[in-house]
Amino acid sequence: MLFCTIVLHQAVSNIYVLNVFASFFLYCAVLLCIQHGMDAEFLWRLSRATYYQSKIEALRDKNRQKKFVYQALEYAGRALKLDENNPNVHKWSVV
Repeated sequence: MLFCTIVLHQAVSNIYVLNVFASFFLYCAVLLCIQHGMDAEFLWRLSRATYYQSKIEALRDKNRQKKFVYQALEYAGRALKLDENNPNVHKWSVV
């Protein structure tokens, strides 16, 4: 389980770092991984990736952008419940 968690953290970070936000396949794969385990580190990274996906959606459809922003806030809120001492969780809870 620890290996799976590390891989998930890296996958979500790569969505952000590699600027592959528009990659539907990768984004959906990460969302499906939520079912297999959630921790604050995973959720704040997912929040960040979802927020940046909203920036791409802003170019196409403002309503879809709003949905991504609210989803990012939901992930950050869940992370905050799991680990209120993590500074990254706080950052993505207010962005």
